[in-house]
Amino acid sequence: MWWAEYGWFGLAALAAAVVLGLAAVLTVVRIVRGPSLLDRIIASDVLLVIISCGLLIWMAVSSDFSALPMVFLASVIGFLGSVTVARVTASSAATQMPVEGTGPDSTHGAGTERGDSA
Repeated sequence: MWWAEYGWFGLAALAAAVVLGLAAVLTVVRIVRGPSLLDRIIASDVLLVIISCGLLIWMAVSSDFSALPMVFLASVIGFLGSVTVARVTASSAATQMPVEGTGPDSTHGAGTERGDSA
């Protein structure tokens, strides 16, 4: 048992690895089930963070920091992906919003002329 030689630190690392493993399984379930594309994209970003945390735990236990560039790269990719999805979602929502006064339930021109007061 590798965690026995590290004492409480090894036990904490094992507990964190178990929690991260459970979170990764639940995140993969969310990626598979959806229900929407946005949920799947967010879940894949969360899975990237979980993998980064697992690498950080491994680096702390083994005192080998060779995976640090991978964690940094995963963080940058996750950030840029989230910003890109947010911008695309916001721009598509803005183009789908109806212009005021042009919808089927519009009251534009229904008895209110300029100069009329109610």
